[in-house]
Amino acid sequence: MPLQSHRYQRSLQTLAILLAGVLMAFALPAGPGMAAQTDAGAPASQVICQGFDNCQSRGYSHQGYKTAKSKMYWNMYSGINCTNYVAYRMIRNGGSATRPPQLKTGRGNAEYWGPSFGYSSTPMVGSIAWWKANVPGAGSAGHVAYVEQVVSATEIVISESNYGSEFSWRRITTKGPWPSGFIHYRDVPVKATVAPTVVGAAKVGVALRATSGTWTPAGTYAYQWYAAGVAVPGATATTFTPGAAQLGKAIQVRVTAARASYVSGVVMSAATAATAPGTQTVVTAPSIQGTAQVDQTLSVDPGSYAPKPGSLAVQWLADGVAIPGATTTTFKPGQDMANKRLSVSVTTATAGYTTLATASAPTDPVLAPDIEITQPGGVQGAALVGQTLTADPGQLEPKDAAATYVWMRDGQPMPAFTGPTYVVKPLDIGAQLSVRVQLTRSGYRSKALVLGPVHGVKAPSALQVKVANGTARQALVKVVVTSPDPHQPAGRVWIKFQGKRHLVQLVRGVGKVRLTGLRPGARTMVALYVGDARTTTVKQSLKVTVKGARPVKKRH
Repeated sequence: MPLQSHRYQRSLQTLAILLAGVLMAFALPAGPGMAAQTDAGAPASQVICQGFDNCQSRGYSHQGYKTAKSKMYWNMYSGINCTNYVAYRMIRNGGSATRPPQLKTGRGNAEYWGPSFGYSSTPMVGSIAWWKANVPGAGSAGHVAYVEQVVSATEIVISESNYGSEFSWRRITTKGPWPSGFIHYRDVPVKATVAPTVVGAAKVGVALRATSGTWTPAGTYAYQWYAAGVAVPGATATTFTPGAAQLGKAIQVRVTAARASYVSGVVMSAATAATAPGTQTVVTAPSIQGTAQVDQTLSVDPGSYAPKPGSLAVQWLADGVAIPGATTTTFKPGQDMANKRLSVSVTTATAGYTTLATASAPTDPVLAPDIEITQPGGVQGAALVGQTLTADPGQLEPKDAAATYVWMRDGQPMPAFTGPTYVVKPLDIGAQLSVRVQLTRSGYRSKALVLGPVHGVKAPSALQVKVANGTARQALVKVVVTSPDPHQPAGRVWIKFQGKRHLVQLVRGVGKVRLTGLRPGARTMVALYVGDARTTTVKQSLKVTVKGARPVKKRH
C-alpha cells in the first residue's frame, strides 16, 4: 500500500466500500469460512479468523498490532493496511526499524516489494507472501502478508491487515489466489531457548553424550564434535568417546537444528574440562552361573573389559565377606552358607591403567529344600459382587511356611489387595479372579503358585415390581431391575399372571407392559428377571387385585 494523505486514504476507503457492495450484489454466496481477501477486494479464499480480538481469542495472534497500528513502520501508512502490518512484523522478527534502502521513497505500494527485495517460489515461516498488482489475490497496488505456517509446498497460512477490511488469518492453497512469490527478508529461524550441552566428564574411553538443547520450534538435529576447537572427523553422532588423540583437549559439540520452512539454527555447546587419562571400563560385568543352593556347584563368568586385562583374580564372598580359600572360578556352598548371599569380586590389572576390582551382583540367599504342598488349596467363596473370596494355599510342609498374597484380575496384579481374602468388586464382573501366593521359609527355596481362576463373576440383582390397576380389567406393570453393576441391567423380565406369560424388555433397567382382558379378583403375579452375562436371575411375587367393570347407572 502506498504512503497516502488522510483525505486520499478516506477517498479510497469509500470507493473500496462502494465497489465491495457492487461486487457482492453479483457474487455467488460465499461458503463457510470465506471472506474478501485483499486490500483491493480480490477473489475470496478461506478465512480462519477475522478481527483482532476474535483472532486473538482463538489463538491466532496479531502480535500486538491492534495497539501498534497507529504508528508508521518503514514509512508505510499507519493503520489497517498490508504494508504497514508486514513492516511491523519484519521489525519484530529482528529486521531494521528504519526503511530498507531497497524501498525507494514514494514506492511503498506492495507491488514494488517483490522487485525491491527479490523473491522466490518457496514459502518459509516468517517470509513475506507477495502478490503482484492486478493478479488473483491483489488489487492495483499489489498485496503483502505474513507467512505464519507452511503446511506444505502447496498450502500456507498467512496473517494480514487488509486496508478497508479487518485483520485476519487465512489458509491459501495453490488452487486459490497463490502469492506471486515469497520475499525472504527476515525468515524465522529455529532458535535455541536452551543451549546444547555435553553430558559427562571428558575422559579417554568414556562416552560423552550431547543434548540437543531446546529449540523453538522443535526440529531435527545434526551434531559435530570438536576437540580444542577443531572438528573431529566422522564424529557426528549424539555420543562421542574421546580417544588418545583427544587427551588433554577440551571437548565441545555443535548442534544444527533444521525444520522444514524455517531457517536452520546453529549453536555450539560450552567446552568441557581437558580430557583426562582413561581407566579400565567394564564391558560385561562378572556374573555367577547356577542356582544358589546347598551342595550345588556355582561358576563365575569373569566378564569382559576394555582394554583387555593382562591378568585377573577371583574372590568369592558370602554376605560381602571374603570366603577363605575360595579363589577359583567354581564354588560349592555348604550348609554353613544357607540363607547367605554369594558374590564374586574380579580384580583386573592392565599396564597403563589403574587396577580395577569389579563385583558381581549377589545371588539370592542360598536355598535348602523346597517347600512342599502336601494337599492343594484353592479359592473359596461365591463369585458375586459384594461376596468375600478366601485364598487357601493348602497344607504345607514345613507347616510354618509364610504365605503372602496378591490378587489378580484377568491375570493383572492388583497391588492394593494383598491379604488372604478379597471382596468382589463391580469392576470384576465378567473377569477372572485369581491370587498369586508366594511361600517363604528360612532355609527353604521360596515357592510361587497361582490359585484360581474364579470365572463368571456377576452382580446380584434386585427386582422391584409396581402395578397400577385402577382401570377395569387392566393392569399396568412396571419392573425395575437394579444391581451394583455400573452397567444398567439389560435383558428380559417375564410376567406370569392369570395363567399367561408376558415378556417385558428392559431399557436401562426399566420395563413396562400393560395387561388387558383380565379377570376381576385377586391373583398372585410372578415376575422373573432371567439375568444376563453380568447379573444374576431374580424372582418376585406379589398379590394383585383386578377391578371389574363399573355398573351402568340407570336413568329415571
